[in-house]
Amino acid sequence: GAKQIYRNHIRPFLLKHQGSVDRVLGLAYCEVIKLVSSYKKEIKSVKTMVGKITESADKMLRSPPTASDRSSQHSSADESDTPSDAEPGQNDS
Repeated sequence: GAKQIYRNHIRPFLLKHQGSVDRVLGLAYCEVIKLVSSYKKEIKSVKTMVGKITESADKMLRSPPTASDRSSQHSSADESDTPSDAEPGQNDS
């Protein structure tokens, strides 16, 4: 089926309009090149920024927690007691 459609319809169309198709594709190619060239600086900046963020996150994940990190985790956990964390019967007033 697909070979027959290609042979009977698509190929003859492309052969007949080859010059037009080539011009359109050439124009599209040139426009894409212009677009990429105009945004090259921005693309490089974003790439650098993503690299720095990734590097920073990697360092944070690989480094052991410091004493100040541990103390802030404990103090915030102590302060966050909610009635649902309390012993049963303590909230009865």
